[in-house]
Amino acid sequence: MDRIAALRAFTAVADAESFSDAATRLKMSKSAISKHITALEQDLGVKLLNRTTRRVSLTVAGGNYVRRAERVLLELDEADQMVRQEAAAPSGRLRIAAPMTFGIMHLGDFLASFLKQYPGITVDLNLNDRYVDIVDEHVDLAIRIGKLKDSSLQARSLAPSRVILCGAPKYLKAHGTPKKPKDLLQHQCLTYTYADGTTTWKLKGSSMNVGGPVHCNNGDILRQMALKGLGLVMLPSFIVGADLKRGALVSVMEDHVPQEQYISAVYPPGRFVPAPVRAFIDYMVAACNPKPSWDA
Repeated sequence: MDRIAALRAFTAVADAESFSDAATRLKMSKSAISKHITALEQDLGVKLLNRTTRRVSLTVAGGNYVRRAERVLLELDEADQMVRQEAAAPSGRLRIAAPMTFGIMHLGDFLASFLKQYPGITVDLNLNDRYVDIVDEHVDLAIRIGKLKDSSLQARSLAPSRVILCGAPKYLKAHGTPKKPKDLLQHQCLTYTYADGTTTWKLKGSSMNVGGPVHCNNGDILRQMALKGLGLVMLPSFIVGADLKRGALVSVMEDHVPQEQYISAVYPPGRFVPAPVRAFIDYMVAACNPKPSWDA
């Protein structure tokens, strides 16, 4: 008996509740379908299907068996597909969603190098700071910054994302350097506008409700304001890293900033990960570790 063929015949009949429909789906004759299932029942020593002239239904044993049979066939199909993809260069369309500032400042360079390495892949990139539902919006992969929400999505860390509290030298010279959280109440703080409208900076062991002349939903705009000396900002190092290296911004209160977070890739659930998704994630991990370019 061909066990795999028998399982495919059995699960097809169980799903369609019809030998004729199952035969059409599998492009086999009804008699071949019947022989496979009869051989399977004889081998197991149990009846899997109730057959009448009008309908086909699962027995209790058949109902228990079909769920496991479907899992076996799914894993086999995924293994076949994985091996086929590994034998060939990854190709196909890759739909990516990413935050606006990270995308503009860094993702273009990453993608240019990635696409040179994998010319068979085409990328559809959507830059947007809103939360993208990758399942409903048919996105293959989304890049998320910070702590991930609990979900059924798969995730992998791509790179560390340090949080930096900083200001321009001329601002610090004019207003002084804050040493502890309460000092921030005496400073101009340029804040990111969250969906709930709060302007709270979360520090180690405390939170400060700060204020200043600019509130914005884009980190690069806040960075530009800080460079002009308008106040302090608390932003990821991938936004201000280059400015820190050249001394245009100075890190302050390093002992009080939050713990290191991560830039992560999230993608739909399932054992099988499409080759373009896997290739892009592996590329980003290799390119950003042990230190990404903005922290090097």
